[in-house]
Amino acid sequence: MRTTQNRRRLAAVVLALAAMSTVAACGSEPAEKKAEAATAAISAFEPGAKLTPDKAKKVVQAAAKSMSTVHVEMEITAVEDGESTEGMGEGDFQQEPLGFHVKGKVSDLEGPTNVEFVTLEDVAYANMDGEWVKGGIANLMAVVMPPPHLFLESVTRAIATDSTMYVGEESVEEIDTAHYTFSAGETDFGAEGSLVDVFVDSDGKLVRLRMNGGDSGTVDFGFSAHGEQVTIEKPSGKITDMSDMDM
Repeated sequence: MRTTQNRRRLAAVVLALAAMSTVAACGSEPAEKKAEAATAAISAFEPGAKLTPDKAKKVVQAAAKSMSTVHVEMEITAVEDGESTEGMGEGDFQQEPLGFHVKGKVSDLEGPTNVEFVTLEDVAYANMDGEWVKGGIANLMAVVMPPPHLFLESVTRAIATDSTMYVGEESVEEIDTAHYTFSAGETDFGAEGSLVDVFVDSDGKLVRLRMNGGDSGTVDFGFSAHGEQVTIEKPSGKITDMSDMDM
């Protein structure tokens, strides 16, 4: 009974977070395209210079392709009807085969709930109180804590014309990065006009991605350990299949 109550509560928390998340899981690029090396991203532009939409997309797409594997830290805050719900997590991501494993917590007025989430290709699993479920609420978790390449694809598609600016060089976790900012449209994780900040190092690797959706909330990704070996596997033990449940 307690597990059922916790499922319902977690579902409510996740739905609140998911209210600001409109991205849908989509197909990934062909393997040969993912294998292309990212070009150097420290810009030759002067701070304050504007980038064309094509150049802006190339910066973000090159950064996305650099993440064959990466360690991810994420914080998400969603605000709905004046109430704030927060999610934070840390884990690993790999592009081929697509996998994402994150542990963290979601918090609302009733307090924090520990969560663990795994996505393998198009299948999502979530752990609540030591019990793994497949589909259902796990699919909602896939929206709340998306694999970073899906988030990047979403905001890249939504870059507003003539909104991208090279801010300048900036240190992030003692790494020299090029800082770009742009406005995004309705197809990203926040409201139309959300401000997105992208930080890439001199090798074109993404170090930080931050989105401020104003009244709807914020999303903040930190990336490290690019290219290091990771192991992401299907959860072991009993898994309850909730794939047929409407959430």
